[in-house]
Amino acid sequence: MKRIDALFDIEREINGLSPAQRHAVRQERSMPLVTELEGWMIETRDKLSRGHDLTKAFNYMLRRWSSFTRFLDDGRICLSNNAAERALRPIGISGVILPMLGRRSRSITVGTRISDVGFAARTAKSAPTAGSFISSSRPGMLLPLRPG
Repeated sequence: MKRIDALFDIEREINGLSPAQRHAVRQERSMPLVTELEGWMIETRDKLSRGHDLTKAFNYMLRRWSSFTRFLDDGRICLSNNAAERALRPIGISGVILPMLGRRSRSITVGTRISDVGFAARTAKSAPTAGSFISSSRPGMLLPLRPG
């Protein structure tokens, strides 16, 4: 956790800088930490049994390593997907609220939620995040980022 915390500390420091400046700082300061993290994960995983929960977690992350490290190569990408999740929060809440509403207010709310889906999709497209994307076939569902 200390390694991940160090990466987020760097991200907090460079918040508000231009993409080019963030890229330069990430290459200088974050890249060595990420390289060290990957080595530590592989070394630790190899010491554990195949069925160990940590082995499964490490394998999951290592299989998606290029998606995780994508933020290092593009200063526009955020380390976390918090912005996308905040944009999608109203969509998730609507699934709980809609069934409780009456017919008239439900139609108004559905129209509002449909416009929220469009807004969330536009927001996510304009603010890429490392590690996730919005599914076009299932609006409101956050899926792992597929590289390339």
